[in-house]
Amino acid sequence: MKQLVYIVSLFFLHAFLSCTAVNNNNDIEETHPWFDIHGCSCYNMSKSSIRQTKGGAYEGREMVNDSTFVMKWGVDGENLRILPDTFFCRNRQDMTPRLIDENENYLVTKNRCGSECAELRFLPLIDSADYYTCAYVFDYDLENHVVAHLDYSEHEDKIKVINLKSNEVQFFELNPRCMSAMTYYCVDSLSVKDGEFYLRWDYELTKDKSNVIEIRKKLL
Repeated sequence: MKQLVYIVSLFFLHAFLSCTAVNNNNDIEETHPWFDIHGCSCYNMSKSSIRQTKGGAYEGREMVNDSTFVMKWGVDGENLRILPDTFFCRNRQDMTPRLIDENENYLVTKNRCGSECAELRFLPLIDSADYYTCAYVFDYDLENHVVAHLDYSEHEDKIKVINLKSNEVQFFELNPRCMSAMTYYCVDSLSVKDGEFYLRWDYELTKDKSNVIEIRKKLL
């Protein structure tokens, strides 16, 4: 009996600690408006909660049940699109999608998806466009609808650049191959601003960066 009580106590202690873990992610500075300081409760969220962003668009949450919710967004507070993904209320704060960027065409949310993985969602404010979700994002240009990221499901040795408006895709080969099994470690810097792909590729991970390769190419 004592052993059973001990196991149950450990279970609840683990759940508490996982929920109240300190958020040290400097990329996410704003406390989520619908969650407590630990991001562990939907206590501020009614059945449907909507707020206006600084840019004038709208984002919201709608409860599916007591523990999960879906995201909503749009250009006005009446006709919001619903993201099909479901999220748990009791996830840590940095695991919960939050708004990090926006312009007249997109809202961008970010959440952690692992120890070294961040997931971004590009939610279009253009009726005809579809949303886009990706991880390992190196750069994006909302004005030109471009996102650059690694897509391990397709090509782990290439950078994928997608135009969110036209759905055109370019792959830029990473050659020579990265000395690390984690390809993103070899990306010293990457930019897709102003219609140009620019990459500093440190394939040998040298401390003095003596073998860094620079690649410049025009985007479609």
